[in-house]
Amino acid sequence: MFSTPMIIAQLGYALLLAIAVGPGVGRRARLALAVATGLLAVHAATEPGELVSLAWLMTIGVGALLATLAVALRDGRATFNTEEDALRRSIFGALPPRAARHLIDQGWWLSGDAGDELAQEGKPVETLTYLHNGSARVVVMGRDIGGCGAGDLIGEATALSGEPATATVVLASPARFWCVNAAALRSYVAANPELRGPIEQSFRQALRAKLATTNAAMAAALGRGSAAIA
Repeated sequence: MFSTPMIIAQLGYALLLAIAVGPGVGRRARLALAVATGLLAVHAATEPGELVSLAWLMTIGVGALLATLAVALRDGRATFNTEEDALRRSIFGALPPRAARHLIDQGWWLSGDAGDELAQEGKPVETLTYLHNGSARVVVMGRDIGGCGAGDLIGEATALSGEPATATVVLASPARFWCVNAAALRSYVAANPELRGPIEQSFRQALRAKLATTNAAMAAALGRGSAAIA
């Protein structure tokens, strides 16, 4: 007959095993779990009457290693063409390759012409857009305040929140870009909560880089204006 403490211990081991082989666990966490259970297994092997614990620990450790290997194999099978690889490296570098592959597949690639509107100030962002090549103008209240170029995201500030766009973005030249429906992106992130953190981090980095470029351009323009006045 199992005692209450023994039943609790078995439930704890079962929970650790479920975590070790379950989805949403990072590679480092699984490897750390495998190492920890290995060390505990060595200790249990030297203690009399710990055969059950030893069996559990070995099972958990092996399960964590096999799950890590399976993820690595899936990552190795994820392939990207030239455009997709540029997108992955620029924006989704924090995601595992298989996750980046799956996310990229939620969107589509398009070619646009000068004058095509990618976002409209005051209206909800319909698509998150990655500009692979070409350029775009950023307009606020009818005034050009900056631009976007290859590697920039458009709509990252509000795509996940559903809030209105803070600026109008219009292509200034023919361009090739990837885009994903903003509502579909929000649903995708909600269904894959482990990806929210890396995706939001990527969006923040892209926004900071774009703001830095815009501020530098505005400072240069002010400097030229001051020089002309002088």
